Amino acid sequence: MTKAEKAIRADVKKRLQDQGILPPDKKPLNRKKFALEVLPLVKGDKFSFYDNLIYLVRAFSWMLPNINEKGKILFPVTAEQVGLLKVLKITVDYAAFWKAKEAEGITEVKLDEVYKTVIKPILDL
Repeated sequence: MTKAEKAIRADVKKRLQDQGILPPDKKPLNRKKFALEVLPLVKGDKFSFYDNLIYLVRAFSWMLPNINEKGKILFPVTAEQVGLLKVLKITVDYAAFWKAKEAEGITEVKLDEVYKTVIKPILDL
C-alpha cells in the first residue's frame, strides 16, 4: 500500500470515528500495572484455584476463539487468545506427561525435564 493510500484510509477511519460509526481507538493496556493489580488477587491467602476452578473454566470459555458448527473459526484469533490456547495446550500436555510417568512408576521428576519436555516447546510456538 502506498503512503497516499495509507493517508486516505487513516482519513476515512478518522471521519468514521468522528461520526460515531467506528469506535475510538482503544488506549493501550499498561501490562505491568495490570499484572500488579491482578497477581495479588490470586496469589494471596484469600484465593484458592481449587475452590474457584469452575469459575476459572468459565472465564476461559469467554476468552476462547469462537468456532461454528462446521469447525471454522469465526473471527481472527487475537494474541490474548493465543496465550490462553498455549495455557490450555500446556495443561493437556502436562497431564499426559504425568500420566505417562505414573504408568512407568515414576513419581518425581526434575523441573528442568518438565520445562524442556512440556513447557518450552509450547512457549516457543
